[in-house]
Amino acid sequence: MRAAMFLVSALGIVAMSFSAAGANPRSVSGRTVAFASVTSSVPGEVVSATITRGKPHTVLSIDARVEGYVTGYIYVVIDAPNVSPLLIEPAFTSVQPECSSICPITGQFWVDVDAVEADVPGSLVGKPITIDLYLSGTVTSGTYVGSLRVRMDKK
Repeated sequence: MRAAMFLVSALGIVAMSFSAAGANPRSVSGRTVAFASVTSSVPGEVVSATITRGKPHTVLSIDARVEGYVTGYIYVVIDAPNVSPLLIEPAFTSVQPECSSICPITGQFWVDVDAVEADVPGSLVGKPITIDLYLSGTVTSGTYVGSLRVRMDKK
């Protein structure tokens, strides 16, 4: 019962942080999951989310979405020195052609933490892992909403 009350309280805190007026961008960092969202009108770096400490034998699962009057594609980058973007699968989403209404661009990405560690020892395990979401393209009208969820799963 106590655990259930804590979970409801924790979910309430997350929900409040996403609906707080004037807080832009908004993010929640955690040990195994992180969320971030933003409203913007400028292409480029959209938003970042951070896992507080990388662990071996895990895979980062990344869900990203940009929705608005946008064209182009989205991609994610590990914000760590010397880590190759080629270690993120897939490299980018399919291109969203120009459309006349609000268009979503979504992507599901993954990163094998052990593969990154083999390539660049000491880069992720035991360190904070920040994932940056980018929009490469144009905003044809108004603003868009970008959101990012990063989860660390055991292999």
